[in-house]
Amino acid sequence: MTGRSGVDPLSPLLLVHGAWHGAWCWSEVMGLIDPDCREVVAVELPFDSVASDVAVVRQAVQDLGGDTVVCGHSYGGRLTSIVASTADLAHLIYLAAPAPNAAQLQAYAKADRIRTGDVPSFDIAWQTFFSECTRAQAQAAWARLRPMPSPPGTTIGLENRPWERLPSTYIVCLRDHALKPDVQQQMARNMRYSASIDSDHSPFLTAPKDLAKLLNDVLRHGRPRPSR
Repeated sequence: MTGRSGVDPLSPLLLVHGAWHGAWCWSEVMGLIDPDCREVVAVELPFDSVASDVAVVRQAVQDLGGDTVVCGHSYGGRLTSIVASTADLAHLIYLAAPAPNAAQLQAYAKADRIRTGDVPSFDIAWQTFFSECTRAQAQAAWARLRPMPSPPGTTIGLENRPWERLPSTYIVCLRDHALKPDVQQQMARNMRYSASIDSDHSPFLTAPKDLAKLLNDVLRHGRPRPSR
């Protein structure tokens, strides 16, 4: 089997969205993924419970195979850690996601962040998630947010640290108001590789080309590469 360029296809890519969002948030990035990638899948989390969200990610991994690269954004990174704790995957990518080591867990648990599962008000969402978006962009995204019965502000799943045994990359969002960049940078040191994007918490909306480049780097080279 060969890819579109006549070479062996790259690993499949699984994209896991964060709290309140849906698979829609990856649409622009998906169109920018290397055409030699065997398959690109964005899951739709049901938000019935953490367990049901994990089940969806686990099933997607089983369908795609053990050579899958998984990118988890924010809450999606927590699900990635849970699934990867019992699965061998090609590479884990944490995008502005909680990934504390044992020493960082207590501080993360106390950090100031949204802890309810209700959809935040527009003003809070714009300030927190979509701060680099125009008002119209932020309103369009906010209108698609969904409530989640299981509040994202817990530490469920964070006892799993699969990056200690699997290749991993942390992508820091430097203008993030949901998870402070300095906290992200501390967690990025837990990973084998790290990179950064000059974006808010939603680079799939505000910096899709930069995000796609990093994802393609991992797919093709096994690690992020500096921009020329």
